[in-house]
Amino acid sequence: MGTKEEMVKEAREAFLSGFNCAQSTAVPFADCCGITKDAMLKLASGFGGGVGGLKQTCGVITGMAFVVGMKKGAVDSADVDNKALIKSDIQALAKSFTDQFDTTMCAELTAKLEKDPVPSVYTGELYAQKPCIALVETGAGLLYDYLNA
Repeated sequence: MGTKEEMVKEAREAFLSGFNCAQSTAVPFADCCGITKDAMLKLASGFGGGVGGLKQTCGVITGMAFVVGMKKGAVDSADVDNKALIKSDIQALAKSFTDQFDTTMCAELTAKLEKDPVPSVYTGELYAQKPCIALVETGAGLLYDYLNA
């Protein structure tokens, strides 16, 4: 894993290249999760725009959840301690995010600056106008700190 600055930069560059917020937040951490970047991009592809563009939970939060699950998740359905740990860790990351942005709801995070909620073409130029760059950078930074705590 690179430095915090490198991971945040990679997340920003992914977003500006046209990947969604969930993909961009998670992809810098693919290697440390034991999967390829392509696999991480595919896994997170449906979670941008507040899960499938539904404007619900911000894709940054779901991107962070992917990484937490890949790093610490269990494969034993009876491991209730692990289930509680994963929930607690994701809730703590979401709280840190909310402390900075007041909400985890995509619609609320983007309402002030977004004029076209369902653009027909996703480009880096479009993404550069969205408030999501700061959200993605923050999420990548929070993940870095979490993984290095």
